[in-house]
Amino acid sequence: MNVHYKKEGITTFDAPVDKVFDYMSAGNHKHAAFKSHRLLSAAGNVVTLEAEIYTPDGSTFTTTITHKLNRPNGVETRMSGGAFDGARFTHSYTPIGGKTKVDLEGEF
Repeated sequence: MNVHYKKEGITTFDAPVDKVFDYMSAGNHKHAAFKSHRLLSAAGNVVTLEAEIYTPDGSTFTTTITHKLNRPNGVETRMSGGAFDGARFTHSYTPIGGKTKVDLEGEF
């Protein structure tokens, strides 16, 4: 079963879009839901990593996450394996001065 989710203004980064893309393409950004992660590959505009993700009960599952960086518009993400197997979603970026507004939409 898939759930469609859309949230405009899910967050705002205190950085311009270019810096957000540089951070995302490095493949080593921290995420509160990740117990651990490691970069598998970074080629062109595609970054793939393996992550161990916390569930609400504190247990974890492992998944492969593939980010397609569509500069300057956003990041398309696919997850393979674990609780979010088959999830596909997009973080869309809107520049606001020196900041970046993030919208989220996808199938989980």
